[in-house]
Order: sequence, then C-alpha cells, then structure tokens
Amino acid sequence: PTPAPTPVPTTTPTQAPSSAPTSYPSQSPTQSPTPAPTTTPFFSLSGSNTTQCSVSEFCFSSLDYSNNEKCTFTARESGSLSVKEFETELSTDILIVGGEEYSGSSGPDGIWIQAGHTITWKSNAKTSRSGFRICVTPGDVPTQAPTISLPPTATPQLTVKSPSSAETMTLVGAIGASLFLLFLISALLIYYFYFQLPKGNQKPNQKLAVIVPADKPNGTESKDKNLQPDIEANVLKSQNISLSDEEIDNLELERIANIIRNEEQVYSEEEKKAIREGKEFYEKCKELKDAKKIESPDSRVEMKMVQ
Repeated sequence: PTPAPTPVPTTTPTQAPSSAPTSYPSQSPTQSPTPAPTTTPFFSLSGSNTTQCSVSEFCFSSLDYSNNEKCTFTARESGSLSVKEFETELSTDILIVGGEEYSGSSGPDGIWIQAGHTITWKSNAKTSRSGFRICVTPGDVPTQAPTISLPPTATPQLTVKSPSSAETMTLVGAIGASLFLLFLISALLIYYFYFQLPKGNQKPNQKLAVIVPADKPNGTESKDKNLQPDIEANVLKSQNISLSDEEIDNLELERIANIIRNEEQVYSEEEKKAIREGKEFYEKCKELKDAKKIESPDSRVEMKMVQ
C-alpha cells in the first residue's frame, strides 16, 4: 500500500500549551462602594449673622447661640413643627413664626408651615441662653372643615304697649269731668245758701248745716222695687254748728253718692261701654308704680301723668 503523505509543515509556530488549572478558584474583583445619596435639608439657611444657626435633614437650630444673630430658615415643603429644645432670653431673643413671636421657654410647637414659609431668628447683644432645636414632620397643611352657620336665634323682646291717644284722652276727660263736677257742686251750694234761703227767717248768729238722713234699717225697705229711698238732703237750722266749705262739699258728695248707690241707674249701651273702659283704664293707671305725679288744683284729688 501507498504510505500516507507527509504533512506539509506550517510556517506559523505552534503555541505553547496552557498551564495546568489551579486547584483554588480565583477571587472575584473588588467592587468600589456606592456613595450614600445626599439629602437636601428641609430648610434653607440665610442671614447676616448665622454663627450658631444650622439646618439638618428635618430640623433647624441655634444651640448656645451668640449675640446679634440674624438667621432666616425657609421651608422647602409643608409640615408641622415639633419643638425639641427651646430656651431663649424672654422678649429680647425672639423666634418669629407666621408673624407670632416666641421667646423664653415657649416655642412654636404644633404650628403648621407651608412651602416657602420663612422663620426668622434674632438675638440681642446681651445675655444668651441654651437656644433652640426644632424639627418638622412633613405633610400637607390640614384643610379646615367648612363651618356651618346657623341662623341667629331671635331674642325675645319685651314690648311695652303705649296707651293709645284714645286712652289718654279718656284719662284727661275723666280728670276734667271730676274738676268740673266739683266746681259745679260748689257753685250750686253757694247759690242755694246765699240766694234761695229766706233771709228774714235767719237770725244774726245762725249757722247752717247739711244733714243727710241715715240709711233705713234692714227690713224697712219698701217691697216695691220701683220706689226709691228718699235721701234728699235737708237744710236745717242748727245753733252752734259751723261747717266749712270743705265739710259742706263732702256732705253734698255723700248725698250724690247715696243717690247713685241706692237708685237704679239706667245707661245706654254706649254709656255702659264708656264706663267699663274707664274703670279698666283706671285700674291700670292705679297699678303703675313709676307714674309721675302732677300738681292737682284740689288737694283731695291725686293726679298722675300716664303716657
């Protein structure tokens, strides 16, 4: 058989065999550490003298503050303030939140702020204190529930009714009628005594008296209702009795009262209505405690002014 041909030599050198594999696995490459993400503080800080003022993630502070500090903290978001420390010089080293001033040991705890809200801190040139540290809980400012307005409750008012012009005229008329009746009785008595009595039968020192008979005893009245008791006054001569004008007037008024009391009075419906309204109005006026008294031409007549 024909022998196999000799292979043609290659011109490229033969590579050396690879080294034997190691018995231990090679170490994985070391990765560089990932840098921690940077967080922007909740507040930004500005001012002309921010010596001890500082801001952190959710807090702002000025601990052991110096004199003449002037710092402004501006909120980036909305949230509620929570006081961690607060001690400033009262009324001189002041923290201003929402237009309200805080100093001493009273800080703005629980106050809500909005994004863009500024908080101002300033200290004077004298005594300082331990300062403050205030943090915030982010969140939207709560919306207040709508207020339901109820209609106002009507307050009961006491209305005092003023007497009508008719009632006032009735009172004036009643007073005028009383005065006129008194004047008329006086005039009749004077006329009767001086013009009607016979002059010749009177003695020089004779006195006059008006005598009204007493009421009849019970059981002596006439059974006939149409008969009226005879109570007319008799003018008798009486020695050693002198009556003043006032006594004469009283006796005559008593005589007229007996007539009204003992004799049936007949009135029309209109007169009855006037008498009833007059009595009602009189009772109302009599009960008034603060009615102003007015001067009466007759001391026996009491007059009040009623409005």
